[in-house]
Amino acid sequence: MHDPFGPHYHWIVSFFRGHGKLKLRLARSLRTKALMSAITRSLFVFNSEYTYKKCQQLYGHVLKGTVIYSMVQFDGLSIRSRSNASSRYFLIIGGSRQRKKPEIIVNVWSKSELKNIFELVIIGSIPSQLLSEESHQQMTLGKVKFMDGIDGYELKSLVENCVATIFYSLGEGWGQPLAESVFCGKPVICNDLEVFHEVANGFAEYFPSNSPFDLVPIAIRINRMNFDGLIDEKEIIEFGNRYSLEKLKKDWTKLLD
Repeated sequence: MHDPFGPHYHWIVSFFRGHGKLKLRLARSLRTKALMSAITRSLFVFNSEYTYKKCQQLYGHVLKGTVIYSMVQFDGLSIRSRSNASSRYFLIIGGSRQRKKPEIIVNVWSKSELKNIFELVIIGSIPSQLLSEESHQQMTLGKVKFMDGIDGYELKSLVENCVATIFYSLGEGWGQPLAESVFCGKPVICNDLEVFHEVANGFAEYFPSNSPFDLVPIAIRINRMNFDGLIDEKEIIEFGNRYSLEKLKKDWTKLLD
């Protein structure tokens, strides 16, 4: 189970808590006893402790399962390479979709002093109507850059060579961009969601979800720490290896055995 906010939630809750007639119709069509028996005998695998806990809370009964983290898509591409982007840029991984709101970051960035110091690179797309006039101006100047359709080599190179990644979302059951960042030894700037503390641990700086402008001083501080050699990439990579293919294989082998 990947996301406690997904569409499956609504019909499951309707089944267990909905109107009696709805329960009766579903019971007749799905054969409730057989369904519940299958659920209790099934093995549930969750992508985070947060998702596991949230699903237990939402569905009103205990789901027995285990947690196996997702792997980063570019594991195995071990050669570090220089990116064509500026040596001083911050990176947003992922476009505007579902609860992910990179346009919030771009609009904040384009109104702040950051636009005069760094580049902002976005992997993905954002509808133009969601971007402010200032953001469009920065795009014209080449200070805000969008990249799409890149492969794993390009993605890994962009992450490895950025100052830090930035992520903003209204709600997640995981946080793949955070995992990709720490796997490459890069710190994360993100809004303060519970699951993000699990994914990035102490290698992220958090700003309040209702105050995205607070990311500005965080970005400046991280750049200063990076310049002064105060960010230990090896330590971050050691933590990020929990999202490697090798770790995933071990976890699944142990579970299935």
